[in-house]
Amino acid sequence: MSVLRMPFLGLVLLASSASLAGGILDAKLDSAFLVKGEVTRLSLELEDRTRPASQPVFLPNPDLQIKFLQDGLRILRNRKKLFIYTYSIQSFKEGTHLVPTFRITTTSGEAVSQPLPIRIAPLSELTLGTRKTGRRDLRYYSAVFAPDEAPYQGETFPAEVKVYLPETANAGMAELDHPGLVAWRFEAIPSLNRVVLPTGNHFGLTFRSTASPIRSGEVTLGPGRARIVLRTQRVQSGFTLWENVPVDFDIPARQILTRALPPGAPAGFNGAVGRFSIQSSADTDELEEGDPIAIRLTVTGRGNLDTLPAPTLDAPAGEWKSYEPSRLERQDERRDVTGTVRFSQIIRPLATQPEIPSFQLVYFDPGTAGYETARTAPILFKTRPGKKSSPSVAVIPTLSTPVEDMQGILGLVDPLRPAPSSSGMPWLRWWQLLPATLGLLLLAHLLRHRVLPRFRRSERERQVLAALAEIDRPDSDAGAFLRSSGSFIERWIPPDERSDLLKELLTRRDVDCFRPNIGDLAIDRRERSEIIRSLKTLALNTGRTLAVAAIMLGGISPGEEPSDSPGQLHRQAEHAWSMGNYRIALELYTQTNPDPIPSANLLYNLGNCHYQLGEPGIAALHYHRALLQNPKHPEAKQNLRFLETKLGSITILRRPYERALARLDRKLYGNVLLAGGWTTALAILALFAFPSRIGRFGAFCGFASGTLLTAAATACFLSYPDDAEFAPLDEQAIVTSSARIEARTEASTAGNKVIDAPPGSRCRILAPRGPWTYVEFANLTRGWLPATSLTPLVPPATKPEQRL
Repeated sequence: MSVLRMPFLGLVLLASSASLAGGILDAKLDSAFLVKGEVTRLSLELEDRTRPASQPVFLPNPDLQIKFLQDGLRILRNRKKLFIYTYSIQSFKEGTHLVPTFRITTTSGEAVSQPLPIRIAPLSELTLGTRKTGRRDLRYYSAVFAPDEAPYQGETFPAEVKVYLPETANAGMAELDHPGLVAWRFEAIPSLNRVVLPTGNHFGLTFRSTASPIRSGEVTLGPGRARIVLRTQRVQSGFTLWENVPVDFDIPARQILTRALPPGAPAGFNGAVGRFSIQSSADTDELEEGDPIAIRLTVTGRGNLDTLPAPTLDAPAGEWKSYEPSRLERQDERRDVTGTVRFSQIIRPLATQPEIPSFQLVYFDPGTAGYETARTAPILFKTRPGKKSSPSVAVIPTLSTPVEDMQGILGLVDPLRPAPSSSGMPWLRWWQLLPATLGLLLLAHLLRHRVLPRFRRSERERQVLAALAEIDRPDSDAGAFLRSSGSFIERWIPPDERSDLLKELLTRRDVDCFRPNIGDLAIDRRERSEIIRSLKTLALNTGRTLAVAAIMLGGISPGEEPSDSPGQLHRQAEHAWSMGNYRIALELYTQTNPDPIPSANLLYNLGNCHYQLGEPGIAALHYHRALLQNPKHPEAKQNLRFLETKLGSITILRRPYERALARLDRKLYGNVLLAGGWTTALAILALFAFPSRIGRFGAFCGFASGTLLTAAATACFLSYPDDAEFAPLDEQAIVTSSARIEARTEASTAGNKVIDAPPGSRCRILAPRGPWTYVEFANLTRGWLPATSLTPLVPPATKPEQRL
């Protein structure tokens, strides 16, 4: 067994025991692959309330030279403290060694770090190259490093690109060819490693990533290029100037031998490779019969975390209805092979159940070379047989309640309720053209949203055809075709609808895709076409009979909605809200959105859920987004004003004339200013062009009106509010932290405090810089905020002109 894997066989047990004692002392290496004499940095991070009385202690490893450098403190967004201890590590002995376990005494016990493997490579693995930069030839060393032991197909392993230069430089990004591998982009580590090589002192730049083989046999990582910024000289007009120049350095290729997964994969194996443990939790332990339950699944371990499938419910068919799981954003560094992945899963009992069954994850463990199954413990809960009256709650305010008298936010609204039409300005009612234009627009809207969709394909048909096109790619080999076809069958075609051909196809996938000599597997074009035609016929026919099957199996009358329709999910969310199950209501409202852009009513309800869950900053963000969709949404306006008053959000109390000016876009005043200038200029020309009495009178009238128009537009243009609330939508952001944060003068915790930024404050993004962002608030105050405390007002995946 490789020493690279040995520390991780007991990692889960070590972490659990340490958490019971005093927490985890998180250990991170800047580089896990070094050459003899190279120095790298080890960081130990501890989250605790108070600073420990002493530094971490460890048992020395004679093969490693470990020296303490410094300690530091960082304040997290939840106001907790993160203590950081930094060490240097150096070794002159080739081979793979273990960074020892560190221990430290905290307020709640003893915290323990996990051991980390570090490989010391011989100098013979480095490739000497020459790169011409300006008038000189720069000699450098480069290499691609990976673990010595051959990884299994689908196993995620760390990989690094190293470039050694005789001078300091700033690393950018490395790009490598990776045929037969799936690899993240290699990103630079900020620190430089010092090392003495045969040509003198050098500085090592590290580009770190992870890779995963998609086939067995020999694969290649590289060749490629690494972009590095060098400081070079140039002579201009007799003067020597220094400038930063990006230079591309060639990186050699590294051959990696990969192993196929052994045959005999158990049922339920879906590509998870590594070592994992799973936990489950429910938001409630009591509910009415038939109500949905929100389950949080947490997978911890080492392996292909970024492509890990969700654990599955281990229960007999017909007892539970399981909705599509949602993968939550991973908080760990995506280029780490260890960490945590979380899933959100909604299930609904189809009959009275005493407990939530176990969830299971079938995975292949490279350490033991065998298939394992991780399970969660069942969760007991109580089921109420019938509906009960809602518990008494405080009086919910209405739209007529003054903001200063509100004790809480307004209640929910129907997400399917149409948005109120705008009445427009009073003087426009006399124009006959306006109602005619509105009538044409409404007619076009009805045609687009009510008539044309009847002639389009359903969403299921589009998804099925897109999935079939992905399966039938001409560049896919036989193994990929069998795997993707099997996944399609399991997703789109129920077991009782599968033909003999499809059952045989699943058997071939389970047998052929895991044997060592999969390279000789072949499926001719005729057989592929027959399989695709059968998949298409059964998947589409199954979709057309879903309504009838729901009526027969679920007892739903033809006039009722299916249980997963938007209207039914909305009613379930309303019921969960009334019972105080706000997390379930949030999950259900998330599933009621059939369009890429949520409606204003749905955004408003999401904001209400986040407020009740103690996330006022995120609630304010959703109210803002609802007002982008419908600027006259009354409930969103009132709840937002209530939140801003309660939280003390940074806003501006505008004068009446500023509110009047802000009703129109600032560009309009600029165009009027230009029109007044043109009118004045043309009047002056007309004064000389038409010397008659009538011509002079018209010229003077044009000059007077142009001058007045220019003066009025100039005053409006200069008086127009110019702050974060009027910045372009894609530059605006909302402070979504759960508590006040401090804006600082520098992009670090060492900077002085500028102002307190409460949750819900609107700001303008001026300059992002890694984990910090330079912003301007509505009161024109500027400062640096942690990037994690901000959320763009317009999601990056959408266009600003879409208003969300």
